[in-house]
Amino acid sequence: MKKIILVSLFLISCSKPQISPVIEDKQLPNYPKIEEEHVESKINLCPSEMVLISGDFCPETIHNCLDWLDDSTKSYARCKTYEKPSKCIKSKIHLSFCIDQYEQHDNYKRPYGNKSFNECKAICESQDSRLCQDYEWEFACSGESMLPYPYGYERSNTTCYTEVKQTEGIDPVCGKEMCDLRKSVGSYPMCKSPFGVFDMVGSEDEWVITKPYQSRYTGNVLTTGLKGGHYSHGRNRCQSTTTEHSETFKQITIGCRCCSDLK
Repeated sequence: MKKIILVSLFLISCSKPQISPVIEDKQLPNYPKIEEEHVESKINLCPSEMVLISGDFCPETIHNCLDWLDDSTKSYARCKTYEKPSKCIKSKIHLSFCIDQYEQHDNYKRPYGNKSFNECKAICESQDSRLCQDYEWEFACSGESMLPYPYGYERSNTTCYTEVKQTEGIDPVCGKEMCDLRKSVGSYPMCKSPFGVFDMVGSEDEWVITKPYQSRYTGNVLTTGLKGGHYSHGRNRCQSTTTEHSETFKQITIGCRCCSDLK
């Protein structure tokens, strides 16, 4: 009799469907996001016209020039070839910010010219942005490899819009002023930094904010600097900064590029 009861119970238990336990959402494992979502999240940290700059910046580098094109003692001296690699002599710091992919420009895509520091500051602020710090601009230009030129270690007169007089046979001086020889932003597609920022050297000088310094000529304390150089003869490299210009100084070869903090 006991055997019959046991067999019956076994048959009844086997006939019941197996019900899987319910797992609430909070019990599910936290899987990492897929790579596409990760990239998208980085893109969304910056406005649509800007590029994300994120990495380790060296605040002081050594660039050993192997072949000078000018007297190396001159402030404007150009270097044809730099030694590889660049050397960092201070601890690197991590930077993350956004920067305009192209220079600020008009409806015809010509970069702004004749802009003073104050005017560029106002333009950036009207777009919920700001002028770049000089070290931010430098990092966006040189990348983590600390390149002297945004495209590498060898100077080129054709990669970016530079050396107008030498390459195009045009005298960039019209009377007492610089000639207006601006070209549309993006006209030189190979003139881009490791982060994909265009026209950082040549084209237009760009205003940045520097550490406070005392002018040698007026004695005033300034925080204004120009980076990148323009289309005429100049250094046109990532690390150099032109100082001694007041907040109201302007000429056709000076434009704007904005930065912003991450969203």
